[in-house]
Amino acid sequence: AVGRELATSGPQSHSVTSVSFSPTGKPLASASHRTIRRWDVATGRENRALEGHTDVIWCVSYSPCGKLLASASSDGSVKLWDADTGREKGTLRGHAAPVRWVCFSPDGATLASASEDGTVKLWDVSAGTPIAVAAATEMTRSRLDRFDVQPAALPT
Repeated sequence: AVGRELATSGPQSHSVTSVSFSPTGKPLASASHRTIRRWDVATGRENRALEGHTDVIWCVSYSPCGKLLASASSDGSVKLWDADTGREKGTLRGHAAPVRWVCFSPDGATLASASEDGTVKLWDVSAGTPIAVAAATEMTRSRLDRFDVQPAALPT
């Protein structure tokens, strides 16, 4: 049936700010306050909690292969996680303000992050280094309206 509820997570003490299905559609990740929770879609049960950010997590995103999770936080960082073990694989730093969005490229080699500092950064996932920076010309608290695609200088 269309629109039938399949599962509901238990009550959480903070709002859920983001959700992302793995490419297999079996686990689901959610962000709430400073915690990422991984859920078993079939049972609706939480099977892992990932902690490491020091401020609110705004976005979570699975890599196309499903082996990595990326998270964006008000602490100004992006974290990469092993989606199976929950182990933190690395922290990407470089934004000067809260990071609101993250998204993997279709091949999973590049991660894009967008921040309230008005920049979109592209990261080499395997190296954990920035490969490009673009300035957003207009940004609101809830969305990017348009981008200035002229590359900005990378920090030295």
